[in-house]
Amino acid sequence: MLRVVQKISELFTLFCLAFFALTIINNPAHASEMKADVNITPKLSITIPNKEVKVALSAGSSTDSKNVDLGIQVSTNNPAGYYMTVDSDTTKLTNTKNAAYFIETISSPVYSEYSMDNNTWGYRVGENGNYLPFVPGAQVASSDTPVNGKNVNFRVGTRIDNTLAPGTYEIELEFVAVANPIPVTYMQDLEDYLCPKSPMIVVDARDDEEYLVQKLADGNCWMLDNLRLDPTEVSLETLKGNTNATNEALTYLKNGGGSSPYATTSVVSQIGWPSDEKFSEPLVNTEYADTVISDEYNYGIGSGKIGTYYNYCAATAGSYCYPSGAGDGDATEDICPTGWRLPTGGSPTPNENPNEFQELYSAYGEDREAFNFNFGTIFSGGYFGNYANRGYYGSFWSSTFSTTYQMHYLSVNTDYVGTYAGTDRYRGFSIRCMKYIEPSVDITTVTYLQDVTSALVAGTAPGTTATLKDKRDNEEYEVAKLADGNLWMLDNLRTDPSAISLETLKGNTNASDQTLTYLKNGGGTSPYATAGINTSTSSNLYNIPFVNTMVKNSLVTVGYSGGEPRKNGALYNYCAASAGSYCYPSGSGTGNATEDICPAGWRMPTGGDNGDYGVLYQAYSSNGSALNEALKLPLAGYVSSSSSSPSTGSSGYYWTSTFDSNSAMTVLYAGSNSASPTGSDTRYWGDSVRCIFNKE
Repeated sequence: MLRVVQKISELFTLFCLAFFALTIINNPAHASEMKADVNITPKLSITIPNKEVKVALSAGSSTDSKNVDLGIQVSTNNPAGYYMTVDSDTTKLTNTKNAAYFIETISSPVYSEYSMDNNTWGYRVGENGNYLPFVPGAQVASSDTPVNGKNVNFRVGTRIDNTLAPGTYEIELEFVAVANPIPVTYMQDLEDYLCPKSPMIVVDARDDEEYLVQKLADGNCWMLDNLRLDPTEVSLETLKGNTNATNEALTYLKNGGGSSPYATTSVVSQIGWPSDEKFSEPLVNTEYADTVISDEYNYGIGSGKIGTYYNYCAATAGSYCYPSGAGDGDATEDICPTGWRLPTGGSPTPNENPNEFQELYSAYGEDREAFNFNFGTIFSGGYFGNYANRGYYGSFWSSTFSTTYQMHYLSVNTDYVGTYAGTDRYRGFSIRCMKYIEPSVDITTVTYLQDVTSALVAGTAPGTTATLKDKRDNEEYEVAKLADGNLWMLDNLRTDPSAISLETLKGNTNASDQTLTYLKNGGGTSPYATAGINTSTSSNLYNIPFVNTMVKNSLVTVGYSGGEPRKNGALYNYCAASAGSYCYPSGSGTGNATEDICPAGWRMPTGGDNGDYGVLYQAYSSNGSALNEALKLPLAGYVSSSSSSPSTGSSGYYWTSTFDSNSAMTVLYAGSNSASPTGSDTRYWGDSVRCIFNKE
């Protein structure tokens, strides 16, 4: 378990008899970092800038409080995140006699009368809420995902009455950050997007063997260790559920093709020349499977274990067991874990498959040393009647047909990487499994919001962010795949339809031509305007569907602690938010909106407990502050009339497509460190718009 500790000690000086004092200290200490070999064990660091705060008091004076707005920073690449606790060596300041204590009179921050005694130390996390008394091991921050320089606003305060003697008071704090345990990742469950760019340990569900895997330069996921599976030690049912072969082939593998049991004693040379229709016995050799080869024959960062030797019948899990002279075509099944397979090799004829061994070699510029290091090559040799070439060659089966006697394999030695050789199928060679990853499966590979696809979202790791452009006006937006698995805009929409041609809107907006034409024409001859939001609802339609762009590029406070200010965005009444499709006057609206001003392929989220915002809220443990932070919600305010300026800085209102009443629609409400997916707002008011791209 990775554990990083920071201890701090600061002096607090009171210059005279105190009636009441508040001392705040933020983030004292210095940075440290623990690194792990090949990033298998997570990195974790705490950075705490060294700051001192003193408060000078005179008898009977009012409290002179000072808040230093600095934060502890935590970074970890641990996929499961971290948690941080704080302890102190003492919780009390020495007081001279018993006396009534006083509750702080300033409005914020405050102490809780029921949580802190007088003349004690307390702490607070974040901008709001009461100070709390120190308790052993109090958790003050956590995350279940990797974080990079995450700010934790931690403050220390004292609660002092008029009995405390002048003098110097000290408290020592111990911050302990612990990497959350990484859940066991089985090879069979490893999603494409989870294959790491640095080596990671995964487990084979069939026998609980551990392997290093990594996405290599060809973009695919590769084992950096030789396979060590012994099928004789694994039940047929376990093999069936977790192996890349059919039940029929696996049954043959376990039964040895007949009544003879599957054996592991040796790989015999006669296997290539049997008299029957199949290999006499599909054998493996596990004698040295867990033996670590010496460093001089071990070129990578893998375990260096020799692994199991498989003849081709065993390598293909009982599916390709033809006798010499009878084989034809490539293998389509193998002993690899489900979702993984043998790489292709050799020439592309008689099929059109690529040579994946060669492609990996080429991805390293056909630099043998670079290939061997990254592939984790070991010169494990082979077995065919006896052990051969150990320390001289590494030999790895492919799935590619060579001749009726032979299959292609990868051969590596100190001077050569060869991927077109063919060898007899009775030989016992090593196996490296690979997981093919479709190219361009990540949102970071596209430029425009309108180019996002469901496949890209599915291939994107949760927490991944990207900056994409809107084809309509080239505005840039940060987007992220959040805890619900969907892709969300992390910026408020800034599209101004009045400045965009109708044809551009039609091709790149999530609305029909008819409603977009109405949007541009204002329902008749009136031009679309952006001066304000008109409150008049006496006609059958809003007389003009306005947006307000007055402050769309202005920076406004975000609604969670430690966040950077973000652009306010445009404020849309509901007729504009729905791109001219939902323009009913007050008292006549009904049903949900089905069109909106979002980019093509995106849409306004649904509202309520079971809508998109509600599901996302639940994904963050129904914690409004966490939802606020995940969406990076600025307090963009609203506009309630054509003559008023946007009211920003205290709250934010975000339209949904969900009906609330014949005068209002459901909204996401954002406050300071809070958010609720079940708000409601009048349709002629101007609120913000966020867009979502569904994972499916």
